[in-house]
Amino acid sequence: MDSNYSETSSELIIEIMKGFDEIWPKIVWYDPNLEGYKELIKSVYAKGMIVSFNALQAKLNTEIKTSEQMLH
Repeated sequence: MDSNYSETSSELIIEIMKGFDEIWPKIVWYDPNLEGYKELIKSVYAKGMIVSFNALQAKLNTEIKTSEQMLH
């Protein structure tokens, strides 16, 4: 695990990897030739999920700040 991640991020990464482990059998069943690319696909999946999570979190933070400003 990369030490640059906070504990919350580490938990997120663990959950993301669990998600990948759940879908991997379906991917490889669909195309067994992808077995050799498992680590590459896993890396792309994890990075995509992290980017998506961070974008969603930023959007939510912006919406919360906007809502707070409207209340004042």
